[in-house]
Amino acid sequence: MSSSMKPSVSTLFDLKAELHKRKELLAKKKDSNQYNASDLYVKGKPILAERRRLMKEANTSKAANKNLSDPEIFERERQLMQSKQKLQEKAALYEQLKAGIKKDEPDIYNETTYLVNFEQKDKLQSSSDSEASDEESSLSSKKSFEASKLGDEWVEYTDFAGRNRVCLKKDLPKMKAIDEKNSLRSQHGVSWNSETELMSKDMKRELQRQKWENEVTSSTSAAPVHYQHVLGNEPIVHGASYYEFSLDEQKRREQMKMLDEAREQTLIQRAKNERIREKRKLLLKARLEKVAERRQIGAFPELFPNMTEDEKNVDDIPLPDDAPDEKKAEDEKRAKRRAIHVRPWDEVKKKRTRWIEERREERDPEFAPPQSYYR
Repeated sequence: MSSSMKPSVSTLFDLKAELHKRKELLAKKKDSNQYNASDLYVKGKPILAERRRLMKEANTSKAANKNLSDPEIFERERQLMQSKQKLQEKAALYEQLKAGIKKDEPDIYNETTYLVNFEQKDKLQSSSDSEASDEESSLSSKKSFEASKLGDEWVEYTDFAGRNRVCLKKDLPKMKAIDEKNSLRSQHGVSWNSETELMSKDMKRELQRQKWENEVTSSTSAAPVHYQHVLGNEPIVHGASYYEFSLDEQKRREQMKMLDEAREQTLIQRAKNERIREKRKLLLKARLEKVAERRQIGAFPELFPNMTEDEKNVDDIPLPDDAPDEKKAEDEKRAKRRAIHVRPWDEVKKKRTRWIEERREERDPEFAPPQSYYR
């Protein structure tokens, strides 16, 4: 300190009295052999210590948030809440799969959604666990699953195979539509799963033959067989004009009716555009006649005077001469080099094309698409 302290007289007397008191207390302790070094320590005031602790915590929090503005603090808190919510959802989903409430079924491509095989984990568990403990664990997992719902309500429904499924209430119509489509597809053949992938070619061919026989028998007694019924799992690349009709006969008729209405609308619009085009031609011809009359010149000559309207064709318009022979030869060389060069993605396309051709060779010609599709 720059300036020396100047205590008052009363302060000095208080300090001297406290010192004398401590000396007498220490002498008594020594005489009775109860001396302790902690008796010499003078404790500070608890109010001041608490105040210093609060000030230290406030300074620490200020230093931590010194470089952060209010939007950044809000964004950090939002991210923390979002991550906490995601972790709770993952924990609930894990408990749900572990308890068997939700099954991880493979899709049409024989791929599962989750990497953990919960059925195998159940097999590896010790068989010495009693039924009471298993029931208690399942109940606890269900309770944790119910407790971790975050606004969305889970509902249970039965699929076409009689299995109980669980999904969100908002996804129930979509899941029912998918289930209905799978049920209709399963009526016309055997679905491919992970077990069929391990079969030999002969077994797969036999399974495919049985599938075709089922399709033929079902087509004779039930509704007619369409392209969607015999499509199977063949990876065909359809064009932009391809329309996937429903397997349900009633929905298929509705879709056909909708397409016919769209076609009629297209024809009507095309005729309307043709009338507008003809009207514009007449207006242009009238304007040209007025210009010729105003400038006192004859009528504009016809481009094709000896042809009728039906005989006039755009191909009859004269075109410029062909390119020189040198340029044509250079273009031919460039085309040859381009044909020889094979890009990596073109090789993949060739492999895919060969695979499709092999599958088509194995297919029964009776179930092949009509030949009119390839014209």
